[in-house]
Amino acid sequence: MSSMLRVTTLVMLMTAACASTPARCDDGREWDQARAQLMASQRGSMAYAIERWNTLTSSNRFNFNDYAGFLLTYPGFPQEEKLRTGAEGALERESPDPKQVAAFFERFPPITNQARARYALALAALRWEGARTAAVAAWRGGAMSDAAESALLYLYGSSFTREDHDARMDALLWAGATAQAERQIARVSPEARDIFMARLALLQGTSPGSLGLPVTGAMMADPGYVYARVRQARLSGNIGTAVQVLATRPPAKKPALDPEKWIAELLSAAKAAGATPAVRIAASIDDTFAPGTDVSDQSYR
Repeated sequence: MSSMLRVTTLVMLMTAACASTPARCDDGREWDQARAQLMASQRGSMAYAIERWNTLTSSNRFNFNDYAGFLLTYPGFPQEEKLRTGAEGALERESPDPKQVAAFFERFPPITNQARARYALALAALRWEGARTAAVAAWRGGAMSDAAESALLYLYGSSFTREDHDARMDALLWAGATAQAERQIARVSPEARDIFMARLALLQGTSPGSLGLPVTGAMMADPGYVYARVRQARLSGNIGTAVQVLATRPPAKKPALDPEKWIAELLSAAKAAGATPAVRIAASIDDTFAPGTDVSDQSYR
């Protein structure tokens, strides 16, 4: 199915839903019915549950209802996060009943941003409370399917703020989602546009100077810009530039949005640096984390 057809289908479904009487679930019956449908085919003995668990954890290609039904019926089994990501990934291949999607995410909040977008669209299709809040969270969260991006813009684009658009652009650039970032750049605030354009150019393998963008102090204090510049230098074989940038950068103005990617670049540069630059790189790490963060507790790629 083409992306345009998926967008059209989503919009038609939501328009039809919005034309109907708003569904209310104050008494919880809507949630219970949707959960019951997902759980119905999963009930059985513990031996069956273990066999089913082995099957579902062996592949990420099962249907949404397979993963969701098992998780709702047998919560707490090992590798729960793997099963949840399996359910979320299945939503990129299929379009289950919005009530079942909403019921699942009410019990197991989305892990990926693609799933946050599908949760928001399910709530919107049902006209249930929290749809706009979920839509804003997904928009600010960054990458999602092109169909979900278009549908959220159609439904909520007029209510997204400049801050929402800036947050989305930041997340897209950290995720390396250059195609969606190219579309998003027109929506960002004027004061943030130069940094975002420079970061996008670096991700695409070109110099910001080719766009007439000088390197400013504000850019060097932005972890997203520094990350993109160091990454480009490493990928082009110029590790010396990466080391110099990290060893001489000014204090960051905000935390790095993706700590795993940030630390991975710092470690790569530190391993290639001499003793003095490596010490400078290590000593400057704290300013890119929120106050109180224990860096040793983090996991890194």
